[in-house]
Amino acid sequence: MKKFIFFVLFIGYASFVNAQSSQSIGLKYGVLYRNIIDIIMFESSVITEYGIVYNYFATPKHGIVAELNTSRMSTKFDANIFGGAVTFNTIEFINYNATYSLHYIFKPNQLFIKSGVNANITNVLSMNRIDDKITETLAFNTNFIKIIPEFHLGLGYDFDLGKVSLRINGFFDAPIITESRYLDYGGELGVFYKFSTKED
Repeated sequence: MKKFIFFVLFIGYASFVNAQSSQSIGLKYGVLYRNIIDIIMFESSVITEYGIVYNYFATPKHGIVAELNTSRMSTKFDANIFGGAVTFNTIEFINYNATYSLHYIFKPNQLFIKSGVNANITNVLSMNRIDDKITETLAFNTNFIKIIPEFHLGLGYDFDLGKVSLRINGFFDAPIITESRYLDYGGELGVFYKFSTKED
């Protein structure tokens, strides 16, 4: 009898969860800044990011977010590379990276918090530029490509417009391994289409 009651409760819970589930897919754009620890000479390090995002909510409050992103990181500093007293040149390192992310999202209402891990694939394509001249390009060189696991924490708001929703959020990413010493923080804007809802 106990097994039967447990089975009935389990089926009822599974049916409730299934009845509340929803899925959506969308595009996002983000801008973030990188603080590199112990490297004083960098004046700026800006990252622009584009990605495709999949959301699965088992219930209206609990879900999983999977992302695949590409990003462009630009790091600039001024250097006196010719040894003159007043001649300074702007050196820019440009890196194109890829990131796969898997996050848990908790959304008690339209406000949400999400946390999880990123696999940051760095230096897929790298370029060095002095002033406006490209001096070196490294494409798909496995000696420079690194995979860095990151911790992610974000806070944001979903504007539910029916089948379409808008998402804005701020976040920070920090590497899990100690060899990489930086902190990324920034904001994102996303547009999503809800293509599967068991409530409909």
